[in-house]
Amino acid sequence: MLHHSDMSPIRVLLLSNAITPDRQGGLERHCRELGTALSRKGADVMIHARLVNPKDPEHSVDSDGVAIWRFPTPSKDSPLYALSYPAASGRAVREAVRAARG
Repeated sequence: MLHHSDMSPIRVLLLSNAITPDRQGGLERHCRELGTALSRKGADVMIHARLVNPKDPEHSVDSDGVAIWRFPTPSKDSPLYALSYPAASGRAVREAVRAARG
């Protein structure tokens, strides 16, 4: 079991550009499989990934107990995309860390 010395579960935040099934690339699949494996070992796992399909929920918990948080990003057509994408990602990570702290 993955836990702290006080027996509370270890909390893991995985960050990815996208997540399966939203995208089927190697990184997306690896991140999702790692999350599942850690969850099975007793870790409290949250995967934070870019919202690929606007119809997908922003927050969900899969049957394996892994929490999936998807964050919106600016359009690639925006002339400010190169600046606004990292800013959106940073805001999303701060939100996830605050939520995990409870």
